[in-house]
Amino acid sequence: MTPTDVRAHLATNDYVPIPCVGKAPVLKKWQTRDVTSEGDLETWVKLYPDARNTGILCAYTPTLDIDVLDERAVDAAVELVRERFGDRGKVMLRSGLPPKVAIPFRTDVPFKKIRAVLTAPDGSIGQKIEFLCEDQQVIVHGIHPDSHEPYQWSGGDPRHVKRDELPPITAAEARALVDDIAVLMPNHGYQVVDEHKRKPRGNGRDNNGDRVDWGHLYENIRTGCDYYDTLRDLSCKMVASGMNPGAVVNFLRDLMEKSEAPHDERWQARYADIPRLVDGAVELLRQTENKDSPPPAGEDPAEPVPAPDGATVLNLARDYLKKYVAHPSDHALTAHVLWCAHTHLLEAFDTTARIAFLSPLPESGKTRALEATEPLVCRPVSTVNASSTYLFRKAGDDAGPPTVLFDEIDTIFGPKAKEHEDIRGFINAGHRKGAIYGRCRVVGNNVMTEELPCYAAVAMAGLGWLPDTLLSRAAVIRMQRRLKSEKVEPFRTRTSIPEGRAIGVQLAAWARSVLDDAVAARPEMPEGVADRQADAWEPLLAVADLAGGEWPALARETAVALVKVNRDTPATLQLRLLQDLRLVFWKNLTAAAQARPKGLPTETVLNELYYLEDAPWQTVNKGEQYTSTQLASRLFDYGVEPAQRYAEAGLPAGTACACVATLPKASCPPQG
Repeated sequence: MTPTDVRAHLATNDYVPIPCVGKAPVLKKWQTRDVTSEGDLETWVKLYPDARNTGILCAYTPTLDIDVLDERAVDAAVELVRERFGDRGKVMLRSGLPPKVAIPFRTDVPFKKIRAVLTAPDGSIGQKIEFLCEDQQVIVHGIHPDSHEPYQWSGGDPRHVKRDELPPITAAEARALVDDIAVLMPNHGYQVVDEHKRKPRGNGRDNNGDRVDWGHLYENIRTGCDYYDTLRDLSCKMVASGMNPGAVVNFLRDLMEKSEAPHDERWQARYADIPRLVDGAVELLRQTENKDSPPPAGEDPAEPVPAPDGATVLNLARDYLKKYVAHPSDHALTAHVLWCAHTHLLEAFDTTARIAFLSPLPESGKTRALEATEPLVCRPVSTVNASSTYLFRKAGDDAGPPTVLFDEIDTIFGPKAKEHEDIRGFINAGHRKGAIYGRCRVVGNNVMTEELPCYAAVAMAGLGWLPDTLLSRAAVIRMQRRLKSEKVEPFRTRTSIPEGRAIGVQLAAWARSVLDDAVAARPEMPEGVADRQADAWEPLLAVADLAGGEWPALARETAVALVKVNRDTPATLQLRLLQDLRLVFWKNLTAAAQARPKGLPTETVLNELYYLEDAPWQTVNKGEQYTSTQLASRLFDYGVEPAQRYAEAGLPAGTACACVATLPKASCPPQG
């Protein structure tokens, strides 16, 4: 069902549909709408082709939003609703990011929003119970922007249930329902927040002089409350925490884009004002630090604080990564440190290396490597299954190129690669400064061309292998399961991330001090590192040369070692297949057959491939065995004929389409 069909059904059932991008309405003055015509639906398709989500106005359809992350607490709230209103109409549950749910009602007299903000068992603020009412809307159909999954309904669906069939509710009943649900929450570890005591002042403190919780500020942005004060306070908090100013700008813009308040002139003015507010936060922090830490007697107070020593900062980053990640070698650790540092100097380089944490086995430390990387790099974007539009927007942001941390990259380049063509294009093309990705977009009856920027640092983690063109431009770290003798400390968000961000701030400060030198840097390549590998390693070697100390020598040793490992390790599945097929044939054919081989049954070959130790054939099909069709497809490029032609070569039907004699010499026979 298309968005237009959905909206037509909603209008027929007496709802007021609202076209949205994500959760944000695209119509001006959408709060005042009351009737939807066929002309409206046709106009929306032409003017807002990207508005694939659909909401409904809540003025006469107030919706209870149980925005709580504890499943048992949500179940208790839903049970109370059913007990109180189940015999008065259809109790329908909408889920977008489980276990959260929304339940629509109907009213003849619109009322203002009612809510209870909660403190979660872990002390965080932001979860809540609220009625979305007058001047608000709720998404009822489309894709959730965070889970990237379709919104689901149980007990009915507004497309098929008329508004008159919903339970009726008054403002007093809504207030009583919210209050009674709030009474249930302490049974699950939640406490209700007194919002009057937490209303922020302009200086970012509450009425008791305590710092305002971040969750309350996020809620202000979501609802469009006190934009200026909220953005200013959040800017100060994030800059003071050590977050890169460019990342702060990017983060606040994301919050604003997800706001459910109207994206009107007021919203646009505050959105455009974000970089200035962040600059003000940086200056305020500098002044505060100068005031709190006066210079020693005899020193010039106007003298700028010297940038940290490059080698010292890289040593700190190395100690941090070694503390939490079990790298397969010291060379892998060195490459990891240099890559993190180079993200702060992307604008100075012509290319950026990709870094890939790969392993054919799960639980090899790949995700942990990305987690430890995030606080060290510039403008981190940690994401799984992100949309291409999101990535291109990040790359084209005025704040500078982002650092994209892509976990489960095998889902992008795996069996369903065609579904992720734009993301693959972003990763493949974005290694070079100024790179663009050209696309066509249909706007109404016109086809528009657009050039999307895609220069960005990319770190990847995943099972198996990646395309050859990508691996040749990457520092590849082949992760292994940690031995019992290898000890690392547990990575904890509350302590490990602030520790890493403090080092990331120092990396950024050092990078700013050597920016001009980085632009002019032309590092000498060690022997054996050339062509695409040289493109990947040039910025990392430049970082090492600028840092000094032991790092220039370490970097060149690392480059030679990792390039050799990747050269000796089959970079593609085709080459790995040839190598493993040769091993299978030598293992299963007798000495006489090896001298003059004919073949093996296909089933035998597939079984042997599947159970080879440290091979990718258990992961390429998500745990299923490699198929004969895949085997034939991989070998087709090497001139191996389809099964129906085996008879011409004297091989029986069902014989594997490969033999020792036909395999290229690039696949060496097994040792011994």
